[in-house]
Formats: sequence, C-alpha cells, structure tokens
Amino acid sequence: MTDNKPVHTMHMIEDPNLTNSSSTHVKINRTRKILLVLLSILFAFNLLYLIFIVHAYIDNSWFSHYFKNNYELLWTLACIVYNAFGLLTTYQYFRKGLRVFAWIGTISLISSIMMIGIICIIAFYTKEQVKTRDDNDDIIGPLIFILIFILTSIMLFIIVLLSFKLSNLLYKNRNTMIRTL
Repeated sequence: MTDNKPVHTMHMIEDPNLTNSSSTHVKINRTRKILLVLLSILFAFNLLYLIFIVHAYIDNSWFSHYFKNNYELLWTLACIVYNAFGLLTTYQYFRKGLRVFAWIGTISLISSIMMIGIICIIAFYTKEQVKTRDDNDDIIGPLIFILIFILTSIMLFIIVLLSFKLSNLLYKNRNTMIRTL
C-alpha cells in the first residue's frame, strides 16, 4: 500500500556535499542574469532616448530647442556602444572585459555627476542673477533631463557594482578550476 498523505510544507535542506565551486557557479549565474537584465533595460532606454533626440532634431516641437547641439546625440551613441560592450562581456564571461567595463562606468559616473552638479550650480546662479520671468514654463525640459539622469545614474551604479562582483567571482572560479585540475 502506498501512503497518499498530501505534503503541506516544503523545507530547504542544505546539502553538505555541495562544494564551494558549485555555490560559486550559482552566484556567477545569478549575478550574470541580473547584470544582463539591467544592461538590456539601460540599452533599451538609450535606444528610446536616441529616437527621442532624432525626433527632436527633425520636428520643431516644444522640446526641440533643448536638443539643438550635437553632444546629446554623440553622448547617446557612446552610451549605446558602452552598453553593447557590457552586454557582450557579460554574455561571453570576459573577466578582463568586465573589469574594463566597470572602470569605464566608474569614470563615466563620476564625471557625469560632477558635470550635472556644475550645470545645476551655474543654472541656479544664473537664475538668481537674471530673474526676468517668474513663470515656470522652461522647467519641464530640464526636469525630464534630471529625472532621466538620476534613474540612469542609479542603474549605472548598480551595473558597475555587479560588473566588479561578477569579475571577482569569475576570477575566484578560475582559481578553483586551476586547483582542481
């Protein structure tokens, strides 16, 4: 006779036979998947922003006067190339490529934060000096830019941390593979 009692609870049991190498593989795969998802999201945002900028160049709408310089287009193209490089290095498990990607991201993040800080200080100082208008008609464009900048900076910070973590995990995994051979 078989016992047909239903199972109501499930318990997680740690297997003492699991080696450190298999837990490292799990950490590598988890970190890699999270990094690929975040990079894909940031890549898609940059593609949408590229479409937004190209549309602003073509159409004369209310926000087109914010995008009359070429640096927005060049910066967005550079971000797309950077994110594509990150996707490639993450997908192919390139440890040194991930390290280079993370260091470029760190330098980019620090320089972007410094640049936006300088722009905000200059804008605040100029607004206090001029005070020609009291209405807030021109606040929508810069507010959208600052919001997008904050969101992408937070995502870039998380991506940089995960890139360094994945690179270190791949380095540790390489050392365990060498010792086992």
